[in-house]
Amino acid sequence: MPWFLLKTAAKTAATYALVNETIGIKAQFEAELTMNSCDTGQPLPRFLQFIDLSYLVEGAKLTEEQFNKMILEVHDDDRKRNINVTRQNIMRSVFISAFSILEQNLDEIVQMQSEIALVDLIPNDLKDRGIQRSITYAEKVLKLKLDITQKHWQMAFKLQKVRNHLVHFGSSFSDTKEHEKRFDNFSKLTYVSVGASINFTFENIEYISDAFMECVNDFNVAEEKNA
Repeated sequence: MPWFLLKTAAKTAATYALVNETIGIKAQFEAELTMNSCDTGQPLPRFLQFIDLSYLVEGAKLTEEQFNKMILEVHDDDRKRNINVTRQNIMRSVFISAFSILEQNLDEIVQMQSEIALVDLIPNDLKDRGIQRSITYAEKVLKLKLDITQKHWQMAFKLQKVRNHLVHFGSSFSDTKEHEKRFDNFSKLTYVSVGASINFTFENIEYISDAFMECVNDFNVAEEKNA
């Protein structure tokens, strides 16, 4: 075999060996990472899962820091846009998860109270859904005093519409009068960053999560006063 073919074959063999070694290391690392990333300890009881809001905020903060760093390291505009698209997909997921935690915790509070209160109705008997069902049950059945005119509650109601749009239509808007109206309404919200699509900054997520915590706290305070 000519010397140049021998040299090429040797290089190819060395390359394959390096690639195989790298793949083996990568597979081992990914296996360990997967195992460790799934080790979250004992799950929280449902009535304490509002604590997950803090984890979401921390995750959003780390996401923002990491993507800001990545943006500084690249100079290609297309690559920067791709990074921002990925960032916003994560931020929107964080927002949807945060709203789900709010719904879940308000529901858990009224579910627990319905078990000890001397009432015939349970929350599932009501026609309302989501946070409105929890509010209706708390006020009408449990006789809890809630002031839903407060700023954080009004935020929650408006953000419920944002959440519903994201879940059912995605982050963009279609060319309809209904979506045009939504675009105008969502654009007025200072805690949502609306452009061609619905977006969130870390500051938005942090502000929204604080408001959701106030809503949960209102239920807890009203429950204590009614005890």
